[in-house]
Amino acid sequence: MVTLADLIEAIKNLAKGTDMISPAEMREALRGELRRELIDWPKLRLLKLIRRSETPVLTVGVAGAWDQITAEDPEVIKVGATYVLYYSGRRNAWPRYMGIGRATSADGVTWVKEVTNPVLAQGVAGAWDEGIVRDSCVMRDGVTYKMWYAGSSFPVTADTRHYVGYATSLDGIVWTKFGGNPVLSPSGEEWSIGDPFIKKIGDTYYLFYTALNVGDTKRWTSLATSSDGVTWTKVGKVLDVGPIGDTYDDYNAADPEIFALGSLYVNFYTAVSLTDRVERICIAVSSDLVNWRKLAASPLISPLYGWEASSTAEATVVKEKDRLLVWYEGGTPGALMQIGFAEISLTDRIEQLLVGNITFNNVITTYTSRAVQCDGFRKFTLLVNKNVANTPTNIEVQVQVSDDGVTFYELKNGPFGSLFYERTAGQEYDAQSGDLAVKFLRVVCTATGTTAVNTFTLTVKVVLAE
Repeated sequence: MVTLADLIEAIKNLAKGTDMISPAEMREALRGELRRELIDWPKLRLLKLIRRSETPVLTVGVAGAWDQITAEDPEVIKVGATYVLYYSGRRNAWPRYMGIGRATSADGVTWVKEVTNPVLAQGVAGAWDEGIVRDSCVMRDGVTYKMWYAGSSFPVTADTRHYVGYATSLDGIVWTKFGGNPVLSPSGEEWSIGDPFIKKIGDTYYLFYTALNVGDTKRWTSLATSSDGVTWTKVGKVLDVGPIGDTYDDYNAADPEIFALGSLYVNFYTAVSLTDRVERICIAVSSDLVNWRKLAASPLISPLYGWEASSTAEATVVKEKDRLLVWYEGGTPGALMQIGFAEISLTDRIEQLLVGNITFNNVITTYTSRAVQCDGFRKFTLLVNKNVANTPTNIEVQVQVSDDGVTFYELKNGPFGSLFYERTAGQEYDAQSGDLAVKFLRVVCTATGTTAVNTFTLTVKVVLAE
């Protein structure tokens, strides 16, 4: 049993590269006294992640579109109230990437692609980036949008080296490539580099990037710094692969996505094992951006749905007041790469919409909601609002739960306990709470008494809490 004193010492030493603690021990000890004593640490309760959608939120384009084969490498920034997504797309089979596209959204789920896509295209014949343009990192620096991206010459083969380029824009749509590109080239042990991520602190730009060796037997994260974003001084390797045989990242510990939480920096990096080559998103933390410690936990995001069966990678994060919004790429071997969406609560609760203004009538009498992840939460509250249009009708909201996201059981009859709610008629209700000890939850709504005239509209939300 980990004592309070042991855990406090472990947390203090975390960023220094010493003792690690398991996520279960961390969550348990953070309740009560420890939570009050260590203000910043509760913000790093990163395991409470749920998918916001069972399907990709950004899909490939229609046949003939510039992004008909793939939509990957997401990079999201928030401009005012709008989420802006940059992504890599291509029309033809590998290895020719056609460029970097742009899309916008008000909620992070429904995206509108730019009509002028791609906004950054491959270079002209003979240019250093004629073969590939991808993996953008975008920031708004004053009135200027700045982009760093990966590029390579043509033709592209297994031995083609990648470099980092730079471009600027006044509106985030029309871009001008820097005349002195590429701004960063591989050197030393680095055979090829890419996946740039930029963080600016004060007047210093920190460029984290993926590097791989000759033969591509391992991929790690390196760091360079700059005062202008163009001329770089390499610091060196800051996050290396794990030892051979490591479950998650003995091949790849790269594709960095870094943000601050309290006094720590957090890195959602892509981990790949030599054993199964499945891409997963894992966590590392640091206090100085140079010395990183991997979190002793299972991956933050692993393949869950069919469309992402072999890959969940390339995280991009927007931090808001009480949550982290996470977009990532997913795919299957030889199939499309597309973009998914998840959310991490930085509080003790998270609210998810299950049924949104569904009208029940003579045609629609049943509705099954999407399943939400609830692993890591201990309680749930069902919030239901029924707007009856005419004669009062009945609705049964059946709660179903699952351990694998495939086989669901009705909560009152399955192996998970007793159902707290059965039926109501013609009224609004909320705060129907119950215990939760499963990984997925959904509701099945069944209406009685509805006709073409007698209808009602139903909204169901679930609040997940510790």
